[in-house]
Amino acid sequence: MFRLCWLLIFAASAHCYFHVPTPVSLRNQRFVSDRNFRNERRKTSLFSAEPNEKRSTEYKLPVNLEKSVTYTESTLRSLAKAVVWRITAAIITLISSLTFSKSLATALSIVTSDFLTKSGFMFLGERVWNKVSWGKGKKEDGMQRSLAKALLWRLFAAGNTLICGIFIARDLSVALKIVGSDTVFKTGLFYLNERAWARVEWGKEYQIDFFI
Repeated sequence: MFRLCWLLIFAASAHCYFHVPTPVSLRNQRFVSDRNFRNERRKTSLFSAEPNEKRSTEYKLPVNLEKSVTYTESTLRSLAKAVVWRITAAIITLISSLTFSKSLATALSIVTSDFLTKSGFMFLGERVWNKVSWGKGKKEDGMQRSLAKALLWRLFAAGNTLICGIFIARDLSVALKIVGSDTVFKTGLFYLNERAWARVEWGKEYQIDFFI
């Protein structure tokens, strides 16, 4: 009986020794649980963040600074625009002049005089428009600006073609027909030409105006 009591006491003490946690084990378990909680919390915050809330390494200009960014066109770009359009316009004028005058010599004379007189004026017109900021967007000309340029240029070009047609063809009706056909076709084409050049970055010189 005495031995049985000792065995029960020994078994109870062994059970307490192996299953009751000591203060050191309690601290270890608390440290592990706290560390797991922090890791889970970090993962949750990373994956639950919206794309817009993530930090961006890209530098963005302030709104006031973006509005102060302007651009101008180089002299070479204005020259290229004038030459490209004059070649396109010369082909259209040649076809209309040949159609209404029925003479290749007359058509070539009208096209030559038209090309020589308008090329210089168009280049000067581009340089003048370059100093006008109306209708300019952040990176390209606006549609209203392109339309205004097309209408103003067509007004000058029609008068120039009319004078050349009268002096060369010596027939007012022929000159009026050439001017009419040029106005119909070239106005729309000039607008499309301006919209195409607006998307070309070559020759654009960007500037930033600083205000203190």
